[in-house]
Amino acid sequence: MEAHAEKGANVRQRNSSLKQSALGSEASSADNKSNYHCQQPLKTATVPVATALASESKAQQSFDLASVPAASSPSSSSLSLPFSLPKILSNAMATVRLPKLLLLGLILSQFGCGCSGFVLDGSQNSFAQFRKWYTGLNGSLELEFKTEQPNGLVLYTDDGGTFDFFELKLVEGALRLRYNLGGGAQIITVGRDLHDGHWHKVQVMRNDEHTTLTVDGVSQSRSSRGKEFLFGKFATNSDVFVGGMPNWYNTKLALLALPSVIFEPRFRGSVRNLVYSDQPGVSPRRQEMRQPRDIKVSITFHNRH
Repeated sequence: MEAHAEKGANVRQRNSSLKQSALGSEASSADNKSNYHCQQPLKTATVPVATALASESKAQQSFDLASVPAASSPSSSSLSLPFSLPKILSNAMATVRLPKLLLLGLILSQFGCGCSGFVLDGSQNSFAQFRKWYTGLNGSLELEFKTEQPNGLVLYTDDGGTFDFFELKLVEGALRLRYNLGGGAQIITVGRDLHDGHWHKVQVMRNDEHTTLTVDGVSQSRSSRGKEFLFGKFATNSDVFVGGMPNWYNTKLALLALPSVIFEPRFRGSVRNLVYSDQPGVSPRRQEMRQPRDIKVSITFHNRH
């Protein structure tokens, strides 16, 4: 009887040891699988969009996003990020071959924030390009800027090289709007010492022949001569350029309604919240950049609710 009891105890002990060994092996296998995507060699072949997004989801494990403290989200206020964005991007690029701007957007989407601002360095190639502004007869355009430079081209758009244009620039610290709606150029100047390194809100409003420039709540208006106040033809109007003009215009001045704009000093500073209508019948909305040159992304948090 005692021999049988001892034999049964040995069998149970052996089974228990085998079970623990199997569990340890399974856990080790799971650990290896979880780290596999970090250890496998990088592939240089083109990754389809669906595959790239799936890989990005895996890559989030490498970012250790769970350890990032939650950020407060006051509406439309710039904040320093509570984590090292360059470090995260570096880790992401080491894990998945995705364009940096795509990765940036995917990362920021996890925190409920949007990129509505950017920084222009004022170099000979710097500018940002946006969709056409549909001005209609009662259109509006808004933006905010800050700079420490007294002179620089803030914004330009025209009708494709005929007559009509809007040019917004800093001249010795004052903001000057020069425009033409077919009846001759008009100039409106508002503000002073606007190169103080603080944010300034700008609004350009149209109401038939009347155009108003408002800076930080201070407004000036002018009236255009003539009978036709439409801004060019939407199909042939240019895009909106911020901070400077593309250099290819240097050899195609005939495409500019105001050729001298190409010689304006480029804007060096920050711009955010560029808002206008970009289609007939569409309400004004925050614009997304189409063609950046020598810019840096500025992060602005927005409350999703």
